[in-house]
Amino acid sequence: MRVEPQLLGLLGTVFGMISSFNTIVHAGAMGRPELLAGGIAQALLTTAAGLCVAIPALIAYLYFISRVDRLIMSIDALGQQVVDLISAEASSTRGPGRAKAA
Repeated sequence: MRVEPQLLGLLGTVFGMISSFNTIVHAGAMGRPELLAGGIAQALLTTAAGLCVAIPALIAYLYFISRVDRLIMSIDALGQQVVDLISAEASSTRGPGRAKAA
């Protein structure tokens, strides 16, 4: 099973926000932002970590996908050349007036 790094960052953000809201509820921290800072910092840290992994992974993925596409196009062109050579060779060995072998 593959877990996307962005999803881990999002999960950390959700946990951090839950922590912040629990602090508000249990400590009556509505007017005390220093009690909320820990949960918000946790949320932002995990989001940043997820993005630090996801962005290079996305760049590598796009590079490899484009590389595969170029290779597929090259293989297709070579395959087309092989088909052209085979069909040209078959038509030249039959000659005019000869029937195709069954």
